[in-house]
Amino acid sequence: MASAPLLSKFRSLRFLMFMAAGSDADFEPGIVKHLHDACPTLRTIILPKGGVSFWRDGKWLSSDDVCGDCTCSEGCRQASRDQL
Repeated sequence: MASAPLLSKFRSLRFLMFMAAGSDADFEPGIVKHLHDACPTLRTIILPKGGVSFWRDGKWLSSDDVCGDCTCSEGCRQASRDQL
């Protein structure tokens, strides 16, 4: 995550797909906070294991929080449209 500070140069960056070899789901909440600290304009982060985090009402929510039981089909697409 040494490259995260470079994100601060992108003053309008809103969406990011983060990729890392060998990451696990327990690591992902820390990734989201670290990336957002480096680039506060981020609103949606797609994570290595396929999870999606959305900045909503001043906090980060996972796709599970936003979509409930939609199994990441139509609910996630709707949540993504709402972020635009």
